[in-house]
Amino acid sequence: MRKILLIVDGVVAQDFLKNLLKRGVLHNSYIVVSKEEWVGNFLCIEDELVFHHFDPTSASKLNSLLSREVLDAFIVMSDQAEAKAVYYILRQYSQRIAITFLGGELDVEDKNLNIITESSLIATHLIERVPNIPIIAKDIGLGGGEIMEVSVPFGSSFAYRSIGSIRQKNYKIVALYRDGRMMFAKYSIIIEPNDALLLVGDPGVLLEVYKSIKEELGQFPFPFGRNLILYCDCLKDSNVLFHSIEESLYLLKHSKAKKLYIQVLNPTYPELLHSLRKKVEEESHVEITIKYRRQPFVEILKEDYERLGGGLVLFRDHFFMQRHVRKVLLNLNIPLLRLGCGRLQDFVSSAVLISPKIRESEKISSVAFDISNQLKYSLILYDFAPDDHYHTEVTEHYESMAQIFDVGLEVKTTSMDNPIVWLIENPNILGIFPFTEEMTKRRLGPFSTNLGKLSLDFIATHKLFIPIGK
Repeated sequence: MRKILLIVDGVVAQDFLKNLLKRGVLHNSYIVVSKEEWVGNFLCIEDELVFHHFDPTSASKLNSLLSREVLDAFIVMSDQAEAKAVYYILRQYSQRIAITFLGGELDVEDKNLNIITESSLIATHLIERVPNIPIIAKDIGLGGGEIMEVSVPFGSSFAYRSIGSIRQKNYKIVALYRDGRMMFAKYSIIIEPNDALLLVGDPGVLLEVYKSIKEELGQFPFPFGRNLILYCDCLKDSNVLFHSIEESLYLLKHSKAKKLYIQVLNPTYPELLHSLRKKVEEESHVEITIKYRRQPFVEILKEDYERLGGGLVLFRDHFFMQRHVRKVLLNLNIPLLRLGCGRLQDFVSSAVLISPKIRESEKISSVAFDISNQLKYSLILYDFAPDDHYHTEVTEHYESMAQIFDVGLEVKTTSMDNPIVWLIENPNILGIFPFTEEMTKRRLGPFSTNLGKLSLDFIATHKLFIPIGK
């Protein structure tokens, strides 16, 4: 057992000993010294605590208790002059004892001395009670902010996201607390409002994550990533290259994305490449790369995701129609804007079609409102129920989110009008779909019930796909 010397008196000492007994004393043995008799009565039930009643400023008496086995000492005394006298007695006896001293400053250079002031403790506890201030672990680890607890408010960019869909660089979500229970972080767990997240990582990074969690509006593409990545294939996209770039630039200017990376595949005519570079040469937040080396597209996706911090990928249909591309995108948990005809600046609304698996519609709600808010669109919730049993729970959820994001919401209910047909007839609406495991399976077809799958075959305008985890 580790032998620890406790020199105590006063009110703080009483609370200190009470908490010590609560936490258990089995792995240490304690020598307790105090001039106050109540301490002995307080500790009499514990065999591991040996009490000595005398004035600890007596050097001869205190030295008689010291030995090579005593490696730690705590001085918790109400009289600062007496506390300092005890410190000098201990330090005269040994330079190697680790001393924790409660009180004011000691004018000494001592690498084995840890001074704790009451004012700093009180300030710390007061700070922890202030709303919207991160709670940082002090009793474990380095105590420098590398362990943090953050509650998730309604409307947060983290709400209704799977843990696996959140890009975690230089930090990790290790657990979350919900309804009085702790759950270890899993790839598929969906974060809900009022959850408390336990974060571990670089203190500076955690402060930025904290701010992002608490900032309720206008975060997209975060937390998926910070940047946009546009892929253009000169062999297949030659007629729409400039349209793709214009749409990407519009999204860059109207979202919180930091940078746009344009990746040009299969380069052809030098004149075309020169025109592409000239198109973006005055854009300080745009970087264009010509990919001369032949490489499988899925490998390019994986490399760029890690290297460029992609939060949204943009490309045309022919990429997304490849099953292995869809599978890689889902595994990377990165949203996709599948570019089609039309212009984002001409759109008036976005739309979420309530999925037969209604939880999928709820999970994409924060992203749907976030992107609608940034692009100044209203949001349409399309509730198609052939049996007239409408999804009131989903509707109530979207109505609550609409108030938080201050986005106009229109709920359309119908038992007759197919939602895919409705979207085809309204080309000035951005369809937003959940990106699920089912969409990575074999080619879709007209008999599928998955709205995202059907949209690929029948909707020619832009579509946004949001991953919701495996």
